[in-house]
Amino acid sequence: MARLPRATSAQQPGLAAVLVATGDATVLHDDTDSDFWGDNGSRGRNRTGRLLERVRPELPAGQAVGID
Repeated sequence: MARLPRATSAQQPGLAAVLVATGDATVLHDDTDSDFWGDNGSRGRNRTGRLLERVRPELPAGQAVGID
């Protein structure tokens, strides 16, 4: 299931750098249309955010350099 965020990170280094820059913070995907993929005001499962958190440690830490 984490193949899509991994592929996106590989193809979009800027987005990967932003994800790395979040450190150990919780990633919330606020999707009001989905109780499964999004947080939906703390009523959803936030699966997108959890997948991003799972992929984040696999990314090179050096990608966070230069993010303002």
